[in-house]
Amino acid sequence: MLTWVREFVRSADVYRGVIDVMASAIDDPESALHAACVEMRASGAELLARAQQAGVARSDLDGDDLFILAAGFAWTRSQASAPARREHVLDVQLTSLGT
Repeated sequence: MLTWVREFVRSADVYRGVIDVMASAIDDPESALHAACVEMRASGAELLARAQQAGVARSDLDGDDLFILAAGFAWTRSQASAPARREHVLDVQLTSLGT
């Protein structure tokens, strides 16, 4: 699950503005990106469920929470200019997902 979140955040960093587009597409069945975004969120939810079953992820999160948190992590990462700082902050954020 953490790898999925890291890749989500790094992809959002490469494609600036994609988080807003994805958030809109998830809520808009008419969007060309709707199905892909819903599938991506479902993949994250499945990974979260496995991590929860293994006892390594918080039990009070669901797939929607994970998607929102990952989007927030991506925004936060974009605020730091130094690459080392960006990775450090992401590492700190990822600890919030664990037990």
